Amino acid sequence: MDKLILLSGGLDSAVCLAMNPGGHTLFVNYNQESKNRERAASRKISRAFGAIHHEVGIFTENLKVNHVYADVKGVVPMRNCLLISVASMVGKTTFGDSDVEVIIGVQRGDNADFVDCRASFIEQMNEISAAFGVSVSAPLLTKSRAEVQAIAEKYDKDTSFIRDTWSCYRGNESGPCGECLSCRQ
Repeated sequence: MDKLILLSGGLDSAVCLAMNPGGHTLFVNYNQESKNRERAASRKISRAFGAIHHEVGIFTENLKVNHVYADVKGVVPMRNCLLISVASMVGKTTFGDSDVEVIIGVQRGDNADFVDCRASFIEQMNEISAAFGVSVSAPLLTKSRAEVQAIAEKYDKDTSFIRDTWSCYRGNESGPCGECLSCRQ
């Protein structure tokens, strides 16, 4: 089964790649505020692990997703549904008739605010995706932020990728904002 890791450039998705090295990664530009920082991080992390990197853009530049769709906490409704669907399409296009595993870096701390980061959502996406020869996995789904950090530190000893991650929802050039939901986690 061929693997495609959804790589946002954040620590969670980078850990998924560390756990599944040598495959393919996908960065999706949905015109999120931090797209430039996320894209740069995704490219660096993919190179660090020798992954074949793909990028897809799905919204025009004049549609600001973070302002149009996000709620007051910065949650973009159905974002992971969209990302998994795009990754499934890219995986099937890239790998042809092979079965594809789409790997997403959701973790336990995402459950409260993100409906599409829960086990029930991943199970439902698997039911839908199976008809197309795609499975969806979330290897960090039961892990806390601290457990993900510990896994990252274990893999970082060989690859030094943590410094290249970007987990802030803002695209600040000066560094993480410290205020968004991702920074507060």
